[in-house]
Amino acid sequence: MRFDNYDDIWDVKTRPHHFHVRGMQSVVDSPMSGKPNDDIPILLKYVLDSIKK
Repeated sequence: MRFDNYDDIWDVKTRPHHFHVRGMQSVVDSPMSGKPNDDIPILLKYVLDSIKK
């Protein structure tokens, strides 16, 4: 998984913020907004959830 706001080519509502799902050629909307205080807890949840699987 990869959260990204670098490339502005993806057609998502949260542009430029988007989420690359592992194994997919496309992206989906990102729950992150570019505000670290809001985004770090979201990122930690994704990481912890992926470790538990």
